Amino acid sequence: MCQFCKSVMKSKRLGIIFISALEFCLGTALTAAETSPLPPEAERLQRSYQAAVDSQIANLRNKYISELKKIGVAAARDGRLKDATQIQAEIDRQAAEEKGDELSKIIAKIVGKWEYKFATISGEWIIRNDYTLINHTGEIGRWSIINNEFVVQGKNVKYVFPLHGLETGIMTTSMLIERGNRVVPATIRKL
Repeated sequence: MCQFCKSVMKSKRLGIIFISALEFCLGTALTAAETSPLPPEAERLQRSYQAAVDSQIANLRNKYISELKKIGVAAARDGRLKDATQIQAEIDRQAAEEKGDELSKIIAKIVGKWEYKFATISGEWIIRNDYTLINHTGEIGRWSIINNEFVVQGKNVKYVFPLHGLETGIMTTSMLIERGNRVVPATIRKL
């Protein structure tokens, strides 16, 4: 963590600039690490690091929102409705940003190496945080999250996996749709 972020954490006065600076500093540090798979021991360290970062950001955001609420109540009590409305808008923006963090957590769980099995075909995918994946033959596909489903689009195929299996690291579907609308059972497992 940079010196600026350390001083922010010690400060009693929190604000959006501080949270944004912390997110930027910590996010920049992770960008290089997210571009390629790491050895297992480094991945464990990275997960631990990310959990600590997420926890600190959540703590700072909660303190910030708590202070904003106090200021908003005082503004409303004093009849400064414009100020109270602006403060509530900032609280709402922070709440929406926190929900966006949930998507980041899902993406962090998806990124990495996965083993796939489709009928008689098996291999590995390396799923990257830039919404691309590479299979064991070097083909590149795209992935997305749509309506609580992990969707992979390849050259001639589309795979749709429900996200509920993400917690266990195993996702199963019967929605491997190939050219000709053939449906084949499929399973992927996080390595």
